[in-house]
Amino acid sequence: MLRKCEALIPMLVGLAFFVMVETLERGQSNRASAQEGPAEETGSRTLADGVLTVVPPHIDVNEGVVYPRPFAGLNSPNYTPKHLPNSQTLAGRTTGVTRYRDTWQLEFAFKELRYLEVKLPLPDGNTQAAGVCYMIYRVRNLDQHLSFQANEAGAELSPNVATPLANLDPSTLPGRFFPAFQLEGWIEEPNGDYVQRAYRDRVLPAAIPQIAAAEKMAGMLLDNVEIARVDLAKVDSSVEVWGVATWLDVDPRVNFASVSVQGLSNAFQVGGSGESTKNEVKTLQINFWRPGDSNLIESQFRLGIAFEDEKAERQQQLVQKYRLPGPELVIDRIQPETGAPTRLGYVPAEFNLENRQSAIVQQLDGGEVPQALAEFIAKLEGPAAENLTVTASAPGSRWIVAGADGKTWTVGLKALTWEFNGEKFQFVGPLDYFWDFRYIF
Repeated sequence: MLRKCEALIPMLVGLAFFVMVETLERGQSNRASAQEGPAEETGSRTLADGVLTVVPPHIDVNEGVVYPRPFAGLNSPNYTPKHLPNSQTLAGRTTGVTRYRDTWQLEFAFKELRYLEVKLPLPDGNTQAAGVCYMIYRVRNLDQHLSFQANEAGAELSPNVATPLANLDPSTLPGRFFPAFQLEGWIEEPNGDYVQRAYRDRVLPAAIPQIAAAEKMAGMLLDNVEIARVDLAKVDSSVEVWGVATWLDVDPRVNFASVSVQGLSNAFQVGGSGESTKNEVKTLQINFWRPGDSNLIESQFRLGIAFEDEKAERQQQLVQKYRLPGPELVIDRIQPETGAPTRLGYVPAEFNLENRQSAIVQQLDGGEVPQALAEFIAKLEGPAAENLTVTASAPGSRWIVAGADGKTWTVGLKALTWEFNGEKFQFVGPLDYFWDFRYIF
């Protein structure tokens, strides 16, 4: 089994952060350890049912499989050797190779986004009042992770989605949560226009005890630096690690807010092409809305999206402001021997929200292979992707693509968070939170 070398890439940022964490001196030895349960003398409390929203771990098997594609940065010219079979050349040995990587994900639970006035220290020893938005969260390792194990014959690999965290490839940094939180929202200007604002989380050690006191969780909360020190691979799955993300100087008019969380999984996918290639990491987006005026104290954030109006214009506004992922094309290779599909990946359908149309879908229905789809197949399949033709098996939703050498692929339209239903949007499932792949913050 070949380990995919690029599995290290999205972890490099986390690794550098971990080295920094280990060298920092916090001077807060009075904090309770993350592995300790809440003690009565700390004034902590047990949360009632329904207070926390729990996001269970969910790993798609395809997140751990890298189907045949060129090795990044490897130049392997193809030639015909005189004394060896083609399969023994560098090009032959690096073509058509399926690679696997261990994939982990932590359980994440959170309380609603809140606001508190705190006192922060100044360099001269005095303090000043500051408004802090915060979100209390909990992470756990449930030992439901993905690895690939050889069967008895040793020739095939089968996925195991119940692998303990401690048994995963250590190069994936299992058990380390390097949190990255980003709060995004929209501000309505006096002229009625909306402007987007984005805030990165701030580490505010002095604010943590004040937030913990307000929430009656003294001694339980860690900031985003302290929580990175906890090795979840070395503790029991019942252990709860509590933290709090904090944001400073948030505009009090913010609405249509969302919190994006990275670091809960090592799953990633490669976006872009050529020099613009970037790694998109698995990201959790949590959505909030806020009724009322610009008073953050009196008007609290509420979980979810406020569907106040069934008008298409209002629905379009929600799709844009919450950055809800649109439908995508799912590409599967059909195995000629068995007819079974093998998932290759995804291509955005790129719907135009103004005219409710996708030029890519229109091309497929018209018997034309879109450039984005042709480039995707060519990157994975090489010469097999030449002279592609397409036939619509279900116009508007499913197509069959064939290559000159007889290989075939199926392309299906899949809704992620919304799809068009006539002239209106049809939202898919609850949208309190959803998973997406995005560039590293």
